[in-house]
Amino acid sequence: MSLDVTLVPAARLNPTDPADPATASWEPMPGTGKAQVCSLCRPRTCCLSFGVPLGPNDLRRIAGLLALPPLAFCQAVPVDTDEGFLLDPRQPELRYRLELRRAGGEEEELAPQLPCLFLLELPGGFRRCSLGAAMPALCRSFPLTRDPFGGLSIYEGAGCCRLWSPADVRLPDDLALTVGAAEEMALLGARTAEWNARLLGQRQPASFGEFLDFLAGG
Repeated sequence: MSLDVTLVPAARLNPTDPADPATASWEPMPGTGKAQVCSLCRPRTCCLSFGVPLGPNDLRRIAGLLALPPLAFCQAVPVDTDEGFLLDPRQPELRYRLELRRAGGEEEELAPQLPCLFLLELPGGFRRCSLGAAMPALCRSFPLTRDPFGGLSIYEGAGCCRLWSPADVRLPDDLALTVGAAEEMALLGARTAEWNARLLGQRQPASFGEFLDFLAGG
């Protein structure tokens, strides 16, 4: 297996905002692995910049921590792709992506800078995730991803407050994070395909809650 670490070029847009004290004082710092680097981050820009897809294990882990049904912390986001899940087999062109809910609820526009529901605002401009060990797999691995050859790629673009380098990565710990995230998304894809096939066979609409129950129960 290749363990090469590569950078993924992307446009970097306003990594810091001088008007925001949470980002104005943050400077890139050398690290010895993703966990340590992210533990030093004050603004948690990623928690304000991306929708977070959830897999079946993510659902069960968060639901267990909160003692709440997945419907309380999930939202269905319309997508223009065949990879999304169906709710009405009579309208197969309408598909959705499962994401962690953002603060403000489903009625709010899903725009950048709308924070994750579980992002805590702490004194001194610090932000922290309140999910702890229940953090979704993709959050735990970001900005690292698996490349097609089994190595690591580093996302280098808008949505993170620092510029990463291969020197920040610690193998094999960080590689394991990307393996977990890739496996979780593969499981999500498989369960979604199973759900869609079942729904098309039944030809009856289903609710978002029913999809979540199916996903978490697998």
